[in-house]
Amino acid sequence: MLSIHALAQTVNGRVTAAGNGELLPGVSVILKGTTQGTTTDNQGRYTLSISGSNPTLVFSYIGYVREEVMVNGQKTIDLSLKEDTKALSEVVVVGYGEKQKANLTGSVATVKTREIVQAPVANISNALVGRLPGLIAVQSNGEPGSDGSNLLIRGVSTFGSSSSPLVVIDGIPRPDYGFSQIDPNEIETISILKDAASAAVFGVRGANGVILVTTKRGKAGKTNLTFSARTDWQMATRLPKYLDSYNMALLLNEGYRNEGKPELYSADALEAFKTGSNPDVYPNTDWAKVALRPSAPQQQYNISASGGTEKIRYFISAGHLNQQGLLENNQFKRYNIRSNIDANMTNTTRLTLDLSGRIEDRRYPYEDANQTFWFLNRNRPTAVAYYSNGLPGNYIGENPAEAPKHGYKKDVRNVFQSIATIAQQLPFVPGLSLKGVVAYDQQFRTYSAWFEPYSLYNYNATTDTYTALPTGPASLNQTFDQIWNLTTEAHLNYAQTFGKHDVSGLFLFTQTDTRSSNLGATRSNYTQTTLDQLFAGNDAFQTNTGSADQRARRGFVGRVSYSYNNRYLFEGNFRYDGSENFPPATRWGLFPSFSAGWRISEEPFFQKALTTVDFLKIRASWGQLGNDAIGRFKFLSTYYYDRGYVFGPDAQQVKGLRQGELPNQNITWEKATSSNVGLEGSLWKGKLGFEIDLFYKRTSNILTKRSLAVPATLGAQLPFENTGIMDNKGVELVLTHQHRIGTFTYNLRGNLTFVQNKVVFKDEPADKNPNIRETGRSLNQFFGYRALGLFQSQEEIDNAPKQPNSVKPGDIRYEDINGDGKIDSKDVVQIGRSTVPQLIYGFSAGAQYKGFDLSIFFQGAGRVNAYVDYEAAWAFYNSGKALESHLNRWTPTNPNATYPRMTTQPTANNTETSSYWLKDASYLRLKNLELGYTLPASLSTKARLSTLRVFVSGQNILTFDKLKVLDPEGPGNSANSTRGGFYPQQKVYAVGINVGF
Repeated sequence: MLSIHALAQTVNGRVTAAGNGELLPGVSVILKGTTQGTTTDNQGRYTLSISGSNPTLVFSYIGYVREEVMVNGQKTIDLSLKEDTKALSEVVVVGYGEKQKANLTGSVATVKTREIVQAPVANISNALVGRLPGLIAVQSNGEPGSDGSNLLIRGVSTFGSSSSPLVVIDGIPRPDYGFSQIDPNEIETISILKDAASAAVFGVRGANGVILVTTKRGKAGKTNLTFSARTDWQMATRLPKYLDSYNMALLLNEGYRNEGKPELYSADALEAFKTGSNPDVYPNTDWAKVALRPSAPQQQYNISASGGTEKIRYFISAGHLNQQGLLENNQFKRYNIRSNIDANMTNTTRLTLDLSGRIEDRRYPYEDANQTFWFLNRNRPTAVAYYSNGLPGNYIGENPAEAPKHGYKKDVRNVFQSIATIAQQLPFVPGLSLKGVVAYDQQFRTYSAWFEPYSLYNYNATTDTYTALPTGPASLNQTFDQIWNLTTEAHLNYAQTFGKHDVSGLFLFTQTDTRSSNLGATRSNYTQTTLDQLFAGNDAFQTNTGSADQRARRGFVGRVSYSYNNRYLFEGNFRYDGSENFPPATRWGLFPSFSAGWRISEEPFFQKALTTVDFLKIRASWGQLGNDAIGRFKFLSTYYYDRGYVFGPDAQQVKGLRQGELPNQNITWEKATSSNVGLEGSLWKGKLGFEIDLFYKRTSNILTKRSLAVPATLGAQLPFENTGIMDNKGVELVLTHQHRIGTFTYNLRGNLTFVQNKVVFKDEPADKNPNIRETGRSLNQFFGYRALGLFQSQEEIDNAPKQPNSVKPGDIRYEDINGDGKIDSKDVVQIGRSTVPQLIYGFSAGAQYKGFDLSIFFQGAGRVNAYVDYEAAWAFYNSGKALESHLNRWTPTNPNATYPRMTTQPTANNTETSSYWLKDASYLRLKNLELGYTLPASLSTKARLSTLRVFVSGQNILTFDKLKVLDPEGPGNSANSTRGGFYPQQKVYAVGINVGF
């Protein structure tokens, strides 16, 4: 026993990649000849207790050369694994399988968990922008629980249905709620399938690209227990800068003078605003400061365990997120749990069971955040938020500082997802296997909206009295929704090597059944506010509603891949899909794709001629995809059950049936025909890597309605028809560099995506002004007058074409496009671009030196516009206030102003839709910055830890743009967002710790 004890020892160390020094997590470290082992953690570190004479450690990792190292009494063994450049066997997840990256013929981009968790965000989608070429993301809302980005793969390619990509988690297509709220610590990789060759296996749902999420799995070896904790501070990236009471009053007086009216504020009133001597009568309210917290906390915690044996492996994770909002009574909590189990039942049978669940608990004020921010942008500083006695003030019936304190909205969602898989190798045919998959998902959602009445107050300084203005009576609305999704699949896989020939194939049957239902009830006119339950409401004021839904899809998938000598690559895919969205005659469709690749660097002549090139491959693909997200039952006559007619002596409205749109028996899916050419390579042993893709996609059969006028006596709407056509084309570029100098390693990576779309055909009236026809232009193109600046004199006005409204010096001048001497609808033309950026790019840099690591990530967007209007652009609109930028208004002594002459309300001429209010929304952000320090293994081992890392990070730290008034991602196409009525994006600072046991 003493002898054995003497031979026992603990070995630790760090594993990196040779050449660039990248830390390698998940490297298998096994004591040779045994099953005793472990895996490296996120920092590439490991600790292993070993015994025996002449022990040897075996290090293995996919894509790297296997290494064996004799211990020889060493306590610390650091190792650099060499990349297996010949095999280039890095595995990339694709639809219904995996591929070696070197042999990939489709266009796929992947990001790993290390990059995802660097961003201190609550929603995964906000961590992806700029990191994946081909992915366009716009975050237009920062509200907790609703702050996800709108994701597009290679842009918008249809105007008849949704352009959102399909989300697939661990091989199963999931509903929209399945992706963005996964704990990022559970994720192994996220891939996007961009071309037809990679996405064709998803058939009628793959036209807009596919997002593949792969969660972590256990590896054989010693149990690896990790814990991470992070505390964040959130604040608005940008809020509009409004004038204080004194300066606003000066501008308002100027507006009255310009209109020939008496000034509103006297000299004494102006002095009172300036000095703040009587805040109840002459206040100076900064509404954002009163209503919003300067910062809001956020915490995220995760604990996970992984390990197992060759027979059974596991990954278990539990996480919690607590995200507070800038508004009072605004919070999002999330609880995540996951268990992924892999078991080798026999040498030929494998069983997996994945179970995951989460609770999403959202709490909001009763008044929507967008509405609150609209009032923050509108309420004047000359209005009181709270009087000196604490009573809330009133401005046009609103007080955005007081409203969030009364009532609430509770939105609680319980999500369960599961996958059970059994795979059986068929020994009578080597390489042939059969797999069965059953996935069951369910979501329950409970929603409550409780309005609690309150009073605002007006103050009469003459009588020194306060008049209460009560809001409406208490009310409660509650709904319960549930949705379940059942997916069943049967896979037949084949993979075999015959000398220099590699052949693989897949045939798959898949079926999805989705059902949902909801119930809702409302009661109002509560006589009390202490009991927020339905039964306590007024029986005379109650309503209820309910509905149910059922959807189904079925498909057959086939794939054949062939490789000769790892040099010539071919692949063919098809999917035969059926969707219940279409009539029986057009319900089924075939979606094929073909792709090929040539690994030029494997040619002997190339290897001799260009020894500096490690890897070079050219690939090309063509295929067709579908989109069935076009709405339901458009091939059937539809009827609406609502208030249809008046009946009886009391003239009561009675519910009845009315016809909707006319049916179309020939309706079918949108069809996307896509082609892609790519070139990728690596030079100087990985020091320079590149990848470039050129793509073109035509989407046809887009659903539109004909632009025909029909008499009201028809009693129905014209049907949708598959008539629209749209093109998308673009380029993607990725450049990488990595190097090691002694103990210092660094890496650089940049990517760029440029996408341009064009409406090839959209049915429009024949007599429509050609200047504003959508056909031939980009989708969601802005149209308006072309502004030529501001009129400088009455003489200039007299000599100019007649403007659309009466004007004075200092008003906006518009261009007479057709030269007829007047500005009217015939002069409306294309202006600017759309709100979806045509250019998305990102640049990251990382460095490691001893225990320190630093990463920096810039992300930007270009060739994009935002239209700002109403409170976000016009002084005093709708009894609103004025921005600091309005100080640079036109006056005879300030002819080069950026804002027209001042008026008490914006004039009709100056509010015409025009290029004057269309702003460049391009931006560059310092998206993420992280600095970390990992305790040396010699010290962490003494503390019985495998690793200990602390870090600080930030998100959206700096923004460089021309928009200035609002966050450049905020203004979208909705009327409320263009006027600043949206919850702003968040700037986040974080500090955290990662511990491995």
